[in-house]
Amino acid sequence: MKKPDGPGTEALMAALMTASACGGASQPDHQAAPQQLISRRWAAYTETLGYPSAGGAVLYVSTPAGAYFASAGMENASPGIHFRIASNTKTFTAAAVMLLQQRGLLDIDDVLTANIPGTTTPYAPDSASYAIPYKGSITIRQLLGHKAGVFDVTNDLIPPMPRARTRARAIS
Repeated sequence: MKKPDGPGTEALMAALMTASACGGASQPDHQAAPQQLISRRWAAYTETLGYPSAGGAVLYVSTPAGAYFASAGMENASPGIHFRIASNTKTFTAAAVMLLQQRGLLDIDDVLTANIPGTTTPYAPDSASYAIPYKGSITIRQLLGHKAGVFDVTNDLIPPMPRARTRARAIS
């Protein structure tokens, strides 16, 4: 079985770069790009690894320019869907960031207020959506090592989980 050259990571990073460059009146055109990319990459991934048609991929990117949603292999997925994947996102994000570092597309020693290389866009824009205290002295490396003191960038509430049935309640 041939292992693909990082289709999940490449799909996410390409979609993130596409979405972060989006904005203004042409936003709907940019929504199509992540969808086409995630559909194409999911099909290639499942074909290469010989996976059955079960499962899928979902991408939701929230930027100051707007939110972008794409899915493949999950016909009922929508922007409102919630997955409890907890800390798995930390590992995935760190791997994607290190891949970008390896390819020279970012520098993990940059502070959050620095511009993304080759652009005039900072990693963390100067806006209320990214009101991170001391972001001018926090590096990407510190974020990856959980040493930056950032608790939650968006302060979003976590949707409530249904109460788990206890064994005693299930028996009674």
